[in-house]
Amino acid sequence: MSNDQGVGVAAAASAEQLKPFNATVSLTRLHTWFGLTAGWLLFVIFFTGSLTVFAAEITLWMQPEVSVPSHSELGATPRTLQTAEAFWADKGQSDARAMVRFPDTRNPDLRISFGGRGDIKTYAMDPLTGVQFEPRDTMGAQFFRALHYRLNIDRRSNEIGFWIVGLATAMMLAVLISGVIIHKRIFRELFVFRPRSAYPRAWLDGHTALGVFALPFLFVIGFTGLAYFYFLYMPAGVSALFDGDQAAFRQSMSQSAQGGGKREGGAMLPLSTFVEKAEAAMPRSEMASIRITPSKGGASVVEVRGSRDVGIVRDAGRVAFDGASGDIVQPLAAPLPAERLQSFVVGLHLAWFGGYAMHWLYFVLGLVGAGTMATGLVMFTVKRSARIDRASRADRLWWLAVGRINVAVIAGLALASISYLWANRVLAVGLEERAMFEIRIFFVVWVAALLHAYLRGAAMAWREQLGLAALMACSLPVLNWMTMRQWAGTYAADGDWQRFSVELVVVAMGVGAAAAAIKLGNISAAAESTFQRRNVEALT
Repeated sequence: MSNDQGVGVAAAASAEQLKPFNATVSLTRLHTWFGLTAGWLLFVIFFTGSLTVFAAEITLWMQPEVSVPSHSELGATPRTLQTAEAFWADKGQSDARAMVRFPDTRNPDLRISFGGRGDIKTYAMDPLTGVQFEPRDTMGAQFFRALHYRLNIDRRSNEIGFWIVGLATAMMLAVLISGVIIHKRIFRELFVFRPRSAYPRAWLDGHTALGVFALPFLFVIGFTGLAYFYFLYMPAGVSALFDGDQAAFRQSMSQSAQGGGKREGGAMLPLSTFVEKAEAAMPRSEMASIRITPSKGGASVVEVRGSRDVGIVRDAGRVAFDGASGDIVQPLAAPLPAERLQSFVVGLHLAWFGGYAMHWLYFVLGLVGAGTMATGLVMFTVKRSARIDRASRADRLWWLAVGRINVAVIAGLALASISYLWANRVLAVGLEERAMFEIRIFFVVWVAALLHAYLRGAAMAWREQLGLAALMACSLPVLNWMTMRQWAGTYAADGDWQRFSVELVVVAMGVGAAAAAIKLGNISAAAESTFQRRNVEALT
């Protein structure tokens, strides 16, 4: 290098150092790259979180053997207790943990379970007649819930799933804050949408409108999601009280009450006795469940729990009794301020208030949040297709990879989710480990979507994956009729509005997927055409 060249390089470097710091540029870069790296995961979190809002309804649809009695009574009514007592007398197991879950508006059947974690036998029955159902083995919507908050990673093996989701949530909060700052006229832009403009402008308008509309919800759901697992992300309190032993902390939080003092053994009193005593202690709440825990050297501990749906703060509580004498061994204590605050945060995140109206609002806003992530991810590739002349070969390869990953994450997740519902109807009811096969099919389809996107290119992959997802979603009632002789029409005739709503929403989402297949396919085709016109070697 000559002296003149060296001087020029040094001058350029010096000029670069002397450039004034531009906060808007820096925040734009943070918004872009945090949004990209966390956006794929956040789309999964918001999409599955939206489905989790109606977890009970989806699970009910996935267990068609469970009938919805038109005459069902809710809560621990005398007739429901009589049914539970008769079953308990027949199959009660004094040496095993047990739980009785009374019917409510979202779970119309009576369920009695025996056993502990990993080895639980559950019986479902009509709460009035005692007729037993034999529901198929399925995780139902609990799988979507596990995917939502821990990426379906078993928490008993490690907690890496919680940490990944927590990191993505923290990045989302940073993206939201930076987005508000860099869009100086952000609230005015909420009312500006130009769908016929050039692709970057139209997608920026859509991304901004969705983000601003859901902005308060995104902030609240992100913050409460982090606060929900405060003991994991901020473990100072656990370290002080339990010497850093997270397992001991969880056991302390989840274990049934044992009470104090020595208790004599003996036959357990009728369940109705404990419900009557608990109703006197918790007059504001309906009784939701009874948990029976065997006690060494004495009678079982019977713990009656109130319903969660008593408001945004779950103050229904629980009270525990000696199974033989009926004496209270753990009275209902007034919650501490910190407990009420934690309950408020959790209730806000899980929508413990407002009934179905609030559940629908959370569902819609969750999908809007997912749409915000999706439009941001697509906009990343659309904007860069116009700058191909100035891009290096490495950048071109990266942009093409991002486009294909976008397809796999967005369209692939939709295809895998509807495949999960199809597997529920197609797999044999008596198949061993049937629930695991449903989950395996979900992940096999999702991985296949990624491979398909790389082999077919983004334009064709958008059309084919979303088109197939739309076809499967819209034909789900047909599959349901062919396999179970059930569909939305029979559900409406029977007054089963929960399953009816599930099928109706799935079909509506299928129609949306069909429209997205056309739109995103055209956009990706235009972008890839630009790459081809510039003779980008990365396409081969």
